[in-house]
Parts: sequence; structure tokens; C-alpha cells
Amino acid sequence: MVALRRVKPYQALDLLVVALGITALLLTLPRWAADGCPLGWGLLSIPIVMLVSAFPLVLLRPGGDVEIGFDAAVLVALGVLLPHSQALVLWSIAGILSQVIASKRLWARMFNAGLVILVGGLALSIMTIIGGLGHTSAREFVAVLVGAAIYFTADWLITGLSLALESGERWHRLLFDRDLPVSMVWFLGISCIGYLAVLLPRSLPLWTLSLLTVPTIAMLVAARAVRRASEHQVRLSALFDAAKSAQGAESPSALLDSLTGHARRVLRSSHAAIRVAPPAEEEIGIRIGAEDGRWLVCAPRSAQPYDRADRRALAALATIVEESLVRMRMATEMTALATSDPLTGLANRTVFRQRIAGALEQRRPGTHVAVLFCDLDDFKPVNDRFGHEGGDVVLLTMANRLSRCVREGDTVARLGGDEFALLLANLDDPLEATRVAARVVAAAADPIYLAGRALPIGVSVGVAVDLAPSKTSKVQTRAKPVTPESIAAAASTLLGNADLAMYQAKAKGKSGYQLFAPAMRTERLSRIELLEQLRGAAGRGELLLEYQPVVDLASGVIDGFEALLRWQHPERGLLLPAAFIPLAEEAGLLTEIGDWLLPRAYADGCTLSAFAERQLNIGVNVSVRQLRDDHVLDLINGLPYHRHAPQLMLEVTESVFVEDEPYALSLLERLREHGVLLALDDFGIGYSSVAYLRNVPFTVCKIDRSFTGGLGQDPRADALCRAVLAMCESLTLPAVAEGIEDLDQVTMLRAAGCQFGQGFALGRPGDVYYARELLRNGRISLEPAAIPAPRAPRLARP
Repeated sequence: MVALRRVKPYQALDLLVVALGITALLLTLPRWAADGCPLGWGLLSIPIVMLVSAFPLVLLRPGGDVEIGFDAAVLVALGVLLPHSQALVLWSIAGILSQVIASKRLWARMFNAGLVILVGGLALSIMTIIGGLGHTSAREFVAVLVGAAIYFTADWLITGLSLALESGERWHRLLFDRDLPVSMVWFLGISCIGYLAVLLPRSLPLWTLSLLTVPTIAMLVAARAVRRASEHQVRLSALFDAAKSAQGAESPSALLDSLTGHARRVLRSSHAAIRVAPPAEEEIGIRIGAEDGRWLVCAPRSAQPYDRADRRALAALATIVEESLVRMRMATEMTALATSDPLTGLANRTVFRQRIAGALEQRRPGTHVAVLFCDLDDFKPVNDRFGHEGGDVVLLTMANRLSRCVREGDTVARLGGDEFALLLANLDDPLEATRVAARVVAAAADPIYLAGRALPIGVSVGVAVDLAPSKTSKVQTRAKPVTPESIAAAASTLLGNADLAMYQAKAKGKSGYQLFAPAMRTERLSRIELLEQLRGAAGRGELLLEYQPVVDLASGVIDGFEALLRWQHPERGLLLPAAFIPLAEEAGLLTEIGDWLLPRAYADGCTLSAFAERQLNIGVNVSVRQLRDDHVLDLINGLPYHRHAPQLMLEVTESVFVEDEPYALSLLERLREHGVLLALDDFGIGYSSVAYLRNVPFTVCKIDRSFTGGLGQDPRADALCRAVLAMCESLTLPAVAEGIEDLDQVTMLRAAGCQFGQGFALGRPGDVYYARELLRNGRISLEPAAIPAPRAPRLARP
């Protein structure tokens, strides 16, 4: 038994159109045979139609694109110069051949061929009924306009109805569109060119037809340019909406439910689905989640096949979804596995503290408990160069090596970042802890290979052993009562002692181990002392600013400077922010430092702008804590007027939005209203860069040095940098590349579209006098040449 395939409504309509077109052609053939077949110029209409039909005006629709052909100009010429039958036969042959060579699916080509014959015959019949053809007159012109309008209207209605039936869209949304009047004007204009091609030879030499070449080509090229621009705009808008929707999705199922709708918008397809089977020959699809083998598949489009740009857009959509799925999966795993580290599967910090307390409480008589605190050496450059994926490979490798260094029953934990810890319980010999530490250092010394490179990742280990007397000791002391609080305090002390010992191991040269000694607490006291000395440092004139130029990469002109904070410590020498800003943040001193820094930077900016005789940008870093109230805004409002005032630019990182995003957005908006520029610092390594760029009034993006560090050395780094710059360009935000170390990177960044840059290759940080010397030179040479160096660096004491 043969199963009959059910015909869908749109297929029934398409078949009806094809049948009517063929019928109209067959009914015309007898009359055409009687009139005779035209030769000569009439046959030239066939290749002309085939050529012009390759440049349609395409109207983009979610359910499928609508094509408006400009080949009707040839139909007008045929209708005016030839009898109805001859014109229709030539038009039908040209239309059928155009669809034969078109790169569309077979069903669409059949429908288009039938539609061309049907509406062409209708237009020719209307022109014949109005009459006046063959004689230059107003009646003939009216016949041409009415015939062209009938052709356009019939084509629009039938095509729109077919697309509505196929995609499920409401028919009036496709038929009555805001682009309809503009499309009608385009169509009538090109039809008039066809009529003009008839009028010229009637009164002028035949060669005057060549005058129509330029406007015809211009209209065809313009149609293609408009089409491409519209496609790009539709894709970009849909991708941004998809990214926003993915950020707000509450579950993977909700995200996947919205995915098909976004796919239809991005690709203007009538149907999209998530399924297990890969795409068929005429479909387009991409795998979503390699672990479960699902595919996002879109049905073939009616108007035109998918191209390379469509495939790139679909890949970008899949990337957005996959990243959101990974984020949700990680959140779920972190919630479900609250007792383990999500990456390595090791115990986390909370569980590790509990196990230390349990080991202290349950240890056997005469044994000891030891904690080894391990911190990887030179791990940050791995993340900067190879990204977090490369860093995860290193962490997993180290976790496996550490697990092989301990006994069964001991605990290995990842405390966070690149910090690990080992718990050794019931040790008969306290020195066994140092022997384990030596094994750890030796195991970590083996290089880790990443992207074909051997990475010398070492580890610094701090060892702390609990040396409490055993129950069999002959020394009798009054024992203190053992309580859960005392056990927890002892566990915290033991872990803290190991941490102190680890820092001592790093200070001695890394890749080694150090046994805790009580004297190490002195180092801790030194840190507290440094914090106390930081209080009032601004009032004592110990804080200073150095300025690093931000350079226009096209011309070498200095656009402005970034103000960099330094502490001239009376004993330790010049300290960089990393040595004291974390202390200041912990102690709440950032407001005090900011009250000194911003007016100082403003005053120096006035001096430099006056010297340069133009307004310079002065960038100032602002921390999260400084944006938790209106103090920064009050501070800016209190700056004195100066006729050479610089343009202040506050540089913030995405971490400012983590705790109180609505308030931060409101404060940044008010800062913009007061004329302050806002720069997103360390762009590309934060939490949700695309979302912040769309919602926050940033004026500049500062590309993190991790994207520029590998330029010219790692193709993936080049691709990432270009992608980030392309994102900035699409949002019309100027980009400043940080960390430019050599002038070859300048050439690559300039070629990728980066406008500005800063780094040692363009100028090192220096005081205001050094900044003036740079401005005196006019511009920074972007060719290998000497750049003025700042004063001799003041090194901090060890």
C-alpha cells in the first residue's frame, strides 16, 4: 500500500500557482504560433531577464524573505513592443531559465517560475486592455504604470500569503508592512526605466540606450547593498536580544525554549527546532552541547539558501546559549556540591576546616596532625596567556599530582584560586610532614605541557604541625576542657600557621617548603604595621602620582594620561598599588586616598592641558568601595574651575555591579550628566561584558592586557583580540589596548581597528615633569625609536 503524503496548506497554494502559470502559458501557445516567433532583439530579453533577476530587492521577514525582482522592466518593454502572446512566451521562457540557474531549493524555484508566468500574464493582459501600446502617449504610460503596479501587488500578495501559511505568522503582518510603499516606489521606478528603454529608440538613435546603463546598474548595486546592510542589522539585533534573554533565563529549559525563536529571528527562517538528528542537506544547524548531542536545526528558506554569514550568526547564537548553559550548570553543581570544589572535585575550604577539627579531636595518642598549605608559583601568567581553560588544565594536573603524594585517608583540598592544602592525620613522626612537602615540591617541578609549550609551574608549601603532648606523656599538666569552639580555634590556628609558612617559602625563592616557626608571626605584625603607616600617608605627602600616556595609534598623538598611584614609603622606598591598596581596601582607607588622588590628578591635568594648549583626558581608577555612595560625585562637584581643565575619565571594572547593580548604574548615569567620561577597565575578563556595555553609559573600553600580551605569538590571542575589538566597534565605543610591550603590537592593533593604546612601548609611567616632556615632543613615534624615559626608578626595599 502506498502512503499518501499530506499536503500542507502553503504547498497546496504553491502548487495552485504553478498550475495556473503553466495553464496560462499553454493557453497562449496556440496564439503565439499563429503570430509567429519574434527573432532578433526579442530573444535578447531572455539573458537580460536572467541577469537582472540575480539582483532582487529583498525584504527581510522572520518567516522568510520576500524578493522583489527588477526584471519587470524587461516585461514592460516586451509588452509595449510585442503582441501579448509573443511577450508572454518570451517572458515565461526567461523566467523559467532564471529559476533553473537560481541557487534555491527546488520547491521555491517551481513556485517562483509559476508565479512569474502568472503575474506576468496578468500584467500584460491589463496593459493590453488599457491599450495605447506601440504609440508614445499618456495612455501608453498609464498602461505601463498600471501593469507594473498590478504585477507588484499580485506578486506581493501571493508570496506573502505563501510565507504566512508556511511560517505560521499572521498574514496581515507579512502583507501589510511598513516597507510596502518604499518597495512599490522602487518597483515602479525600475519599470519606468524599461519603458524609457522603449521611448529612446523611437525618437533618438539606438545607441542612446546605453545611457540607461548607469542608473540601472546603480539601482541594482544599491539594492544589493541595502539587502546586505539590512541582513547585518537584523542578525546583530537578534543576537543582542538573545544574549540579554540568556542572561535573564532562570533554567536551561527556559533558555532552550527561547532558543528556537531567536534562531528564527537571526536566520529569518520559518521553522527552527532542537532535535537529536543533524541537519539535512538543505537545512542549517549546529550542535548545542557536545555531551548530549542535541542540534539546533532551521528549515530551508523560501527566498534564498543560507550563506556563510548565516552560519557565522548561528554559531554565535549557539555560543551564547552554550555559555549560558555552562553558567547554569556550574551554578547547579556548586549548589549541589557545596562540600567540594567544582573544578577538581577536591574538598573545599569549609570542609577542609571541618576535617582539621575532626583530625585534632580524633587523633590517636602519640600522633600528630599536620597541614600543608600549597600555593602555585607563576600561575597568573598562565591565565593571562592561555585563558581560564589553560589555567584549569594546570589546576587539574596539580590536583592529581598532590593526590598522589598523600596516603589513603589524608585530605587534599582546593581552598580557592591556585591555593591547595593537605591534611595529614595521625602522623607518628612530625618530620613525615616535611617529607611529604618535599614530595609535593618535586612532583610539581615536572613541567606541564599546554599548547605545545612546557610550563615551569612550581609550588610553595608551608608546613604546620600540631605538637600538643600526647596522653601518654609523663608531663602532667592541668588539661583545659575540650569544647567545639576550642577545637575550631585550634584548626583555624593550624591552617593560619601553614599559610604564614607558605608566604615565608615564597619569600625565600619559591618552589620550596618551609616549616612554621613562631617568629613568622612577626611578618604578620609587619603587615599590620604597614597598614598603620598607610593611615595619614596622603597628609604626610608620601603619596604621589605617575602618569602613563594614552596614545592615538594612528598618529602617535598623546590623547591623555592615566594617573597611577604610588606610595613613597619612608623606609621601604617606592611601593606600587598592589603592595598597599588591598590593605587600604580592608581597612576602609580608600575614601581617604581618593580624597587626595582625584584633586591631585585634576590639578596636574590642568597643568598638562595648559602646557599642551588642548584638553587632555586624565584617567583615574575608582574602586568598588568608592562607588557605594555619592562621595565621588560630591568630590567632583567640589573641584575648582580652571580654564584649562582636563577631561576627567573614571575607570571602573565590572566588579562594581556585583553587589548593588541598580545603585551603581544610577551613580554612573549621574557622573555622565556631570561631564565625566566612564571607561570600562579590564574589559573582556569580567562577568558579563556584553550586557554591561549595552546598559551602562560607558564611553571607552580598556582592553585588558591579557588580550594583547600574546599578540603575534599565539593565533588564538590574535583572534580573541580582534573579536573584542570588533565588539567595541559594533557598539561605537573607542578601545584602548593596555599592556603594549613592543611596537609590533601597535601595528597589529591598528590593523584590527584599535584606536588608542598604552604600555611600556609607548611610554612608561612618570611624574608630571616626564609627562610634560612627552607633550613637548608633540607625539610618540610609532616606529622603532627611543621614547623619553622617566626619572630613574625608585625601587622598594625588600
